[in-house]
Amino acid sequence: GQFFLLTQVRAEAENLREENRRLQDWYNVAQLLKAENQSLRSLLKVRVNRSLSTMTVQVIGDTSGPYAQTILIDGGAQEQFSKGDAVLGGEGLIGRILQVYDKSSVVLLMTDLSSHIPVRIEGSTIQAILSGTGSHDVTLTHLPEGSQLNEGEQVVTSGIGGVFPPDLP
Repeated sequence: GQFFLLTQVRAEAENLREENRRLQDWYNVAQLLKAENQSLRSLLKVRVNRSLSTMTVQVIGDTSGPYAQTILIDGGAQEQFSKGDAVLGGEGLIGRILQVYDKSSVVLLMTDLSSHIPVRIEGSTIQAILSGTGSHDVTLTHLPEGSQLNEGEQVVTSGIGGVFPPDLP
């Protein structure tokens, strides 16, 4: 009787461990889906000029190195992407396409040292250059002397130079 009961308790404990492992796997999947859902919700808030064609892609790799801040996305020549196309994320512009392959593209992030984007402060005539710092930051350079900026003001592309369309956040 006791041997049978001990065997049954051990089997039940093993079943519970297996079920716990499966539930932990599902919990991890749920966390990934939650993060993806939040990311996709933030993308819906991006204001894009309706006359521009857009396509949603995923980041499939970080191709950054010591001298360049770049990512790899899962869209390329098959989707008719071109070198120089603007790439937006949840909050707005993140960079431009640097190199196009058949099914993927390399994006130069606006945080890269070589990135210089003509911008303006929305609702004003203040124009500047948004420059990458080589880290995860950007800075406004070439601001007109005496310019007063307030926290929370929206920075948008100016369209000057024709690299990016105007008014991308």
